[in-house]
Amino acid sequence: MKQWKCRVCGYVHTGEKPPAKCPVCGAPASAFDLIEDPGNEQQVSTTSGKNAAPEGEVSQSGPQSKWRCTVCGYVHTGSAPPEKCPVCGAPRERFELVEEIAPAVEPGPVSDAAPADQATADVPPEKTTPLHQITARAELLTKLHGHPIAVHIPNGVLPLTFLFTLLAVALKSEGLATAARYNMIFVCLSMPVVLMTGVIDWFNRFNAQLTFVFKIKMACGAAVTVLSLVLALWWTVQPGVYLGGQANTGLFLFLNFLDLGIAAVAGFYGGKLVFRE
Repeated sequence: MKQWKCRVCGYVHTGEKPPAKCPVCGAPASAFDLIEDPGNEQQVSTTSGKNAAPEGEVSQSGPQSKWRCTVCGYVHTGSAPPEKCPVCGAPRERFELVEEIAPAVEPGPVSDAAPADQATADVPPEKTTPLHQITARAELLTKLHGHPIAVHIPNGVLPLTFLFTLLAVALKSEGLATAARYNMIFVCLSMPVVLMTGVIDWFNRFNAQLTFVFKIKMACGAAVTVLSLVLALWWTVQPGVYLGGQANTGLFLFLNFLDLGIAAVAGFYGGKLVFRE
């Protein structure tokens, strides 16, 4: 029986074909490598089952190579890059060849000259747009992990804000209502820093590639900013909303919960870009 290993999270699947989707991280079948085939020890496949060589036949797909996603840095091993990056969703065109794993050959003279492709593989695309130039000046924020630091502030405060709001409504507590209000105001004040450092990271680390992962993160960031502002200003129009008994208290609680959920979705997709193994 064959064994397939997920390159994203390391999950090992036993079966004739890789699963349609990794049950641990959700990576597609193309993210699985064939790591064991007792019936044919010479057969190697680094893509999905549809690209594997038939049983009893050695794959003729050519020498295996390493391909790096120029958006997030994920490295794929295979004769060709994957159709889509399993980490950030970038298309095949965004992969570059960084190393070709040549088949075993007879020893010969060693050349010190590096292949042209390998010599230029680490050179990032030229950054010429005004936004690239602006964010390049703020490269220190990227090196010091400014965005991960900034995003942990609202992500840590929002759960407390929701808890205080829920308890304030349930217990009709003015003290908890005050704590909830100030926490939400603090979230509003932190979100511009989160968005700014996120854009800087997007340009400096990911060359401003608008894949589905970044679209989701941007939509979530905008939604949390707008929702938090609405909730922070709501009490100025309707001071008693935190104490319950209002006609729209249920809607107020739902929007608080939605705000927290959207922030969690943004954190999930941010984790996909960080925890690749």
